Amino acid sequence: EQNPKYFTVTWDRKEKTFRHTNYADYKANRSETPSDLLRQIPRIQSLLTEFGISTFSLAGFESDDLIGTIATKVSAECDVFIVSSDKDFMQLVSDRVKIYSLKAGDDYEVLGRAQVFDYFGVPPEKVIEVLAITGDVADNVPGVKGIGDKGAAKLISDFGSVPEIYQNL
Repeated sequence: EQNPKYFTVTWDRKEKTFRHTNYADYKANRSETPSDLLRQIPRIQSLLTEFGISTFSLAGFESDDLIGTIATKVSAECDVFIVSSDKDFMQLVSDRVKIYSLKAGDDYEVLGRAQVFDYFGVPPEKVIEVLAITGDVADNVPGVKGIGDKGAAKLISDFGSVPEIYQNL
């Protein structure tokens, strides 16, 4: 539908990332990648190469880090669409960066600034502040006990940032 001029795919690697170094329990509760999926990855990578689609991976970094870097750099030159259902990418949404958020089956939703605000209650540039308060269960990153998404969004809306919340305890 978008007829992209450029297209890339990023991959996680087996090596630990800088997050594991900074926080030993990072993703500690995450189950192993299913072996049937692991067997498919080399075939997918080969197919992407045959189609002339670039791929990236980098030791010490997650695929998400690469996506964020590429999206930020490339958006200075052209519009970017991130294809993912990961809410963490909502912090990257801008006038030039949108998300194709995958749903069940072939369904998707294109997320822009308004949709991010509807989801989080804050604009994209404040999503990272909300996530800092709520944590991330999937990555085993603890949040502030007793504060959920709505409470975090209200705190950020009222105070603007985590440091400002601390200044006003």
